[in-house]
Amino acid sequence: MKQRINLIHAGICENKLFVALEGTVYDCNHLVKPRVLLWFENGKEDRNFSLRITDVQYDSNGVCRFKGGFYCSLNCIFWSTKKQNLPFKLHFDVICGDERKERVDFYANPRDFVLRRNDYDLELCGRTELAFHPLQLETTGNGPIKKLRKSAVHVLLAVATLISIPWGLIELMASAGDCVPFEKKRRFVYEKKSEGVPFNRSDKIFVLYNNSLRRIKKGLIRMGYAVLARLPKRNQSVSFISQRSDQLEGNFKFVYDELKKHPQIKLRFFLNLRTIERMTYLDIFRFCKACAFSQVVLVDEYVPSMYTIKLRKPTKLIQLWHACGAFKTFGFSRIGMPGAPTQASPAHRNYDYVTVSSSNIRIWYAQGFGLPMKAIVPTGVPRTDMFSDPQYVEQVRKQFYEKYPQLKTKKILLFAPTFRGNGKETAYYPMEKFQPEKIYEQTGREYAILIKQHPFVPDRIEIPDQYKDVILDMSDFPEINDLLFVSDLVITDYSSLIFEASLLELPMLFYVYDLEEYTNERDFYFDFGPTIPGKKVFSQSELIKAINESDFEQEKVKGFSEKYFDDHDGKSTERVTKLILNLVQGKNYEKN
Repeated sequence: MKQRINLIHAGICENKLFVALEGTVYDCNHLVKPRVLLWFENGKEDRNFSLRITDVQYDSNGVCRFKGGFYCSLNCIFWSTKKQNLPFKLHFDVICGDERKERVDFYANPRDFVLRRNDYDLELCGRTELAFHPLQLETTGNGPIKKLRKSAVHVLLAVATLISIPWGLIELMASAGDCVPFEKKRRFVYEKKSEGVPFNRSDKIFVLYNNSLRRIKKGLIRMGYAVLARLPKRNQSVSFISQRSDQLEGNFKFVYDELKKHPQIKLRFFLNLRTIERMTYLDIFRFCKACAFSQVVLVDEYVPSMYTIKLRKPTKLIQLWHACGAFKTFGFSRIGMPGAPTQASPAHRNYDYVTVSSSNIRIWYAQGFGLPMKAIVPTGVPRTDMFSDPQYVEQVRKQFYEKYPQLKTKKILLFAPTFRGNGKETAYYPMEKFQPEKIYEQTGREYAILIKQHPFVPDRIEIPDQYKDVILDMSDFPEINDLLFVSDLVITDYSSLIFEASLLELPMLFYVYDLEEYTNERDFYFDFGPTIPGKKVFSQSELIKAINESDFEQEKVKGFSEKYFDDHDGKSTERVTKLILNLVQGKNYEKN
């Protein structure tokens, strides 16, 4: 792959960096869009961003020309050193398909650099790097004012805490009766906001109340952790913390079963579905205790409560991310898109380690979580170990057909789409796009249909009585991977389930009626069409036709699996457990 980059504009204004460039890639497949990564390094950590490509053009000779831009705050690039003005450097990588060129040469004219009212001096360093040197600034003398403001905040928080005590007691009694106040109202307000519907007076009052309560609860979490963290930790303690599920499942379950083999390890749990503003005082105490008394804290998803505190040393935080591979963009890769975090958000950036399935995707997890590459460890994903355990597979199949004996003579079609919407609060899937009764009839009644909605989607499909034996809503089924063991065909859209399905070499169809819209709003880490391990269809009629003709493009599956999984040995849980045990004992982790 040959490429050329012209840096046509770069500069710093009020401590914000902006870059504009144009590039050319030769011998480029017109189905593949070039990607440009900006790598920042300060000697202690690194971080990468994706350039926003604004224009792409191809010619008949396989030459691709593109333009793009980038804009960010220099204060928020690095996390662990964000309060220090360290010198750092910037270089560019170009990715085209499976090829990646690191530290590409670029051509720039220093006269095109703009510097106004900034904390850094910008220097062209050879043909591959830009160097940023911090300037010595005069102090503003507002230190006492900041301390006074901080003290005032603490006083107001203490007053708010006292006022909230009666409400906290009410919440405690309500939670004992499994009653969550205002839950329906909260979702209703979020739906109105996402649809752009104006709030009425009661909506505004509810939002004000909700936001105020959230601030108070965050303050209580900070204070509770600060107090408990000063107490002695129990040696060799590990905590499982999730606000995604109230039970051990997925990666948590596999790691828990392995850690039980080490009786010297004290295991703690905080598995709670409540949002921060709905957490009771008892919830807050349990959360703070789990974080304060452990050497290692494990999370398996975005946990809002974790970003309200700063874990004291030597406690380590490990993200056992629930998904395999890197498919649709997430986290900081989506900056500027609907529902994306701001650049200054603390979300995800306090992880010490993130476990992933493959070395090939470390770069994207580092970008999505805003972390240095050294924090991303390709141990493999624990819950995929089941795919290497024939006894487990046979047990799952046996239990499934004992529960659903009418399906023994049917092929199984698993429909598992991802959600639409900006997040958990507004998640939905338009089931009018997928009509299971029609699909069942028009595919010759050959396939029984299992429907597994994303956990964020609360709505359940109504199935007519005459189809309830062959069309089943499995949205509440605890482990989606178990359904793969009985499936003959997987239909999805943009779900990361495709990575697990590829391990079984299952045929897949990608029903992507809104591909262009979804790409614009969410985007992917790779070019969707050439990379997906199956055939894409854009309408229900195309879907039915592909099923009837067994047109699945299944030859793509094996190569996809080999790319996104380093190991197929069933020992991912062992490697993750080794990482945890080494950290508990104060050792470094090295993958065998």
